[in-house]
Amino acid sequence: DYVYIDRIESKWPLRIHLEVGYRAVANCIAGGKVLLAYLEPDLRARLLRSRNLVARTPRSITSVAQLEAELETVRAQDYGTNNEENFEGIVAVAVPIRDARERVVAALTMHGPMPRETMHTCVAALPRLRQGARRIAAAWDLV
Repeated sequence: DYVYIDRIESKWPLRIHLEVGYRAVANCIAGGKVLLAYLEPDLRARLLRSRNLVARTPRSITSVAQLEAELETVRAQDYGTNNEENFEGIVAVAVPIRDARERVVAALTMHGPMPRETMHTCVAALPRLRQGARRIAAAWDLV
């Protein structure tokens, strides 16, 4: 599972309301994919083989092989996406938050309802998200 430890709500009237402490299946959300992507490979393989990958929508990835391919993409581009995989009509992007040793310890995610957000607008926000991830790491005294 992926657990939300903090949230900043937008001021838009059309938004997603998830409480701090909300748990989501990691294979269906951008931040969960980021954390899975950077797990030690043997640990990730054991974890993925020991669980059924839950489908939250028709777009959810439920095959270990497909998820591993997606996680390889996450590592290559250094961000994860959620294209309506947890809730229909919701898209997201997430970047890793790293400690001083460059280990991924958390993820910073931006998500929103379509059509206010699209995968294009999410990806366009990556520079600001990466900056935010660095600032969080510094505030948490990780760097």
